[in-house]
Amino acid sequence: MCKLPNIGKKSRFLLTFMSCYVIIKMNQIKRKRGFRGFCIEIFDKEFIMNYKIRKGVLKKYKDEKDVTEIFVPDNVGIIGEGAFDGCTSLVRILLPETVQVISDMAFNGCENLKCIALPDSTLRLGWYAFKGCHNLSDLTLPSTLKEIGRHAFAGCDSLSAVNVMHESRIYKFVLSSELDDERWQEIRHSLHRIGKAIAV
Repeated sequence: MCKLPNIGKKSRFLLTFMSCYVIIKMNQIKRKRGFRGFCIEIFDKEFIMNYKIRKGVLKKYKDEKDVTEIFVPDNVGIIGEGAFDGCTSLVRILLPETVQVISDMAFNGCENLKCIALPDSTLRLGWYAFKGCHNLSDLTLPSTLKEIGRHAFAGCDSLSAVNVMHESRIYKFVLSSELDDERWQEIRHSLHRIGKAIAV
């Protein structure tokens, strides 16, 4: 399951570093599962490496052929419309706890994406958000997610189950068809009933 590594509060931005990048003022942090993470202090900048970020909105990510795993910077609150559209190189994406909205078509056409976990802060998932992510098989959603937009997971042929984080526990739900808002609300209600039973 995709998890965001514990990297400490001092990091302003987390970036995946590949050999072709040149970053100033870098401080290496501990490695985890093949990631070479670095923190970098940058303030009031619209462009951060391959990310275009403005006022907490990640507008666009520039796909790199050899970059398969990335950290989204921790000041991002919204993944903008089509921000990762067509990024076919990405296999694993780690999102920070600041993300609240995944906009329409945000990860549309990320054909090789296999693993992503939405943080507890996420409230809304837009229309066609993960459309065409044919290899997505490891998906974790928080039970606090209020809405899944239409056809958010259309064409996600490998998604046979979804992991749901609820009150510090992980529950796995098998999917017999495309995950949509109706099925999602059923899952949320079932977790609410589980919570009541445990409380008794």
